[in-house]
Amino acid sequence: MRQRWGVALIAGATAAALSATALWFQYQQQHFVSSSYAFVTAPSTWVKASQWEHVLSVGVGLGEWVHRGEVLMTVATAAGQHLSVQAPVSGRVGSLVASPGAEVAARAPLMALVRTGEAAVEVELPESETQHVRRGERVDLTLAAYPGRTWHGRVARLGRATLAASAPPLPARGFSPQTEWVPVWVTLPPAPKGVSFLPGESAAAQIHV
Repeated sequence: MRQRWGVALIAGATAAALSATALWFQYQQQHFVSSSYAFVTAPSTWVKASQWEHVLSVGVGLGEWVHRGEVLMTVATAAGQHLSVQAPVSGRVGSLVASPGAEVAARAPLMALVRTGEAAVEVELPESETQHVRRGERVDLTLAAYPGRTWHGRVARLGRATLAASAPPLPARGFSPQTEWVPVWVTLPPAPKGVSFLPGESAAAQIHV
């Protein structure tokens, strides 16, 4: 008899756990849209040569933070004039194209400054899920670089086309290019001291709908 009661109790507990799991999954489906296909992005500004120039020196390195007006490099023009190239915006050096000794044509890129203070998270959602998402909805974000921490943002805008329709094709991010995914951009809060939101960092998002 006791054995039968024990089996019955175990069976009942298992059924209750499965039922609770099913109800929680249903609740999640109704109140959240989640995606682990997300990454940090930020606008960038290219610093370009104003004319034909010979690069004499570069004063900043890749990944270094610079302030607007800071001297990035010195160059010499075809007339022999030495000029200082200054940062048009504040940001982090995300790409360094020209090195000392290089000769660059007018309008050729010298380096790119990434405006990390304007960082956001691009979330890729299945097209079928975007019908539940609205601008301004709260989003819980986790970043691979800061495990165990949750950041709170808001849906800023939704893409008008699926990734499969994008041109040129976007690089693969772990999902089939035939799948219809739509990009959703989410704001990030100001980075606290000691934290940097760097473009390309992987993330996950849970959107409250």
